[in-house]
Amino acid sequence: MIDYTPEGLVLVGPEGRLLVPEQDDITPKLAMLFEAQCEGRRVIDTVKKFGFTKQRYYQLLHLFQEKGASVLYKIRNADPKVTTEERRKTSARSSAIASSIPMPRQR
Repeated sequence: MIDYTPEGLVLVGPEGRLLVPEQDDITPKLAMLFEAQCEGRRVIDTVKKFGFTKQRYYQLLHLFQEKGASVLYKIRNADPKVTTEERRKTSARSSAIASSIPMPRQR
């Protein structure tokens, strides 16, 4: 799971968590792509959480698929009008909604 906490962006797994350094320019973008592509979250909800537009999301996805994660470095970050606090609130709402949705059973 990927979440915004008071500490910042955190990658959370069954065995622990990783706090993403604030100056990291690649991981938040890669986390956004992962959340929508691999965790099955809706793109519109994911881009709001990370402060990007849908158009920028698809541009980043295309670049990543063509050239890998290093191309995400120094591409203009999230919408500067969206504060980290707003991202945290959106993330908390998304997490609450996601946890209330039953997961499909694996065969």
